[in-house]
Amino acid sequence: MQTLASLTNDFYNKEAQSFSDTRTHPWDGWIYAMDYLFKHGFPPFGNNKISVVPTPCEQTPFAKTHHCDCIDVACGNLRFLDFLINYLHNNKGYPNAGTKGALSYIGIDKQSALTQLGMQKLSHTLTQHACVTIHTTDVLSRLMEEHDPLAELTHTTSLMVCFGFMHHIPSFKLRQTFLSALCKHVREGGIIVLSFWCFDNTEQGRTKAQAQTKEALCALAAQQRYTLDARELENNDYLLGWKHTQGVMRYAHSFSEQEVFNLIANTAALNLLTYWYADGKDNHSNLYVIAQNACGTH
Repeated sequence: MQTLASLTNDFYNKEAQSFSDTRTHPWDGWIYAMDYLFKHGFPPFGNNKISVVPTPCEQTPFAKTHHCDCIDVACGNLRFLDFLINYLHNNKGYPNAGTKGALSYIGIDKQSALTQLGMQKLSHTLTQHACVTIHTTDVLSRLMEEHDPLAELTHTTSLMVCFGFMHHIPSFKLRQTFLSALCKHVREGGIIVLSFWCFDNTEQGRTKAQAQTKEALCALAAQQRYTLDARELENNDYLLGWKHTQGVMRYAHSFSEQEVFNLIANTAALNLLTYWYADGKDNHSNLYVIAQNACGTH
């Protein structure tokens, strides 16, 4: 598993700029997620049973105006933050729409190059609408070392999101551990929104992923830099290339619907609220899940 994690880290270290350049627009699935939360009165749009827990931003002049707090794990170039600011600002049903400092946001990602690109792009917007804290944390390494991947968080949130990361976690066991770790930082009644990449659910996608994996394994054997046997890969595990760049690859797992349901069902604190497919040319690239933390943290 360490090799798989190292390949992924190497990929983002080398391709931070080119990756960020392809991640500029919000995913369609995010719009459905926020519309669903708004329609049903879930955080950040309702549920008064959720008690407010102090955040680092409450020492700022914006303290009295924060009505939305969000923790974004694997935040990358802060694309979701940009989307969330605009969604809340434009939603007239949101009680604090357009209010200065209405959003308290914590982003967590190992790749500081990506988060810095996002902060530079949003610098003016952030001073007007959000209080932002960024933690540069190697979540995956902590998971593999059996440490709390979010140990730096000293409080809980009403809205936790994680997009484009689950497929980089090697093994069902680690993915289960990660979900349980997320729950520890979500208040009782709080919401977790997740995306699961399903790139091999079509024959074309599966064939392409298999071909890239075969090519990657041959390249690794020739480089003699990493030791990886194909038998170490679990079902639906692949090594994917990037823009036909020679020798560049990252680990990715493609999810089945049943696997996602099993992950949620096996996480005791979570109640599945809804799920849907979105994104990509066929509007079926990602399976999204909204779950509620029924147990809370104490």
